[in-house]
Amino acid sequence: MLFDPGVTVKIVKAFNSINNEKQDKVEKDNDKLELLTAREKEVAKLIATGKSNKEICNLLFLTEGTVKNYVTRILEKLELNSRTELAVFISKGDI
Repeated sequence: MLFDPGVTVKIVKAFNSINNEKQDKVEKDNDKLELLTAREKEVAKLIATGKSNKEICNLLFLTEGTVKNYVTRILEKLELNSRTELAVFISKGDI
C-alpha cells in the first residue's frame, strides 16, 4: 500500500511531534528530580517500592514526622498529588 507523498510527510511530522513531546517531558521530569536532596531521593525510592512511612522511618532511623515532612516536600517539588503518582514517576525516571 502506498501513500501519497504529502500524506507520508504529515505522518512522519506527527510521529516526530509526539516523540519530541515525550522527550521534552522526560527532560522536564529529570530536571525535577534534580531538585530533590539525596535523602529525599532515598525516601522517594522507598515509597516507590511500597514502603509505608513507618517502615521508612525504621529503615532510615528517622521519626515518622520527619518522614511525613520528606514526603510532603517530595510531592511539592515534583508537583505530584499522591504516593501512587510518586511511585509511577519514580518507576519511569532515573533515580
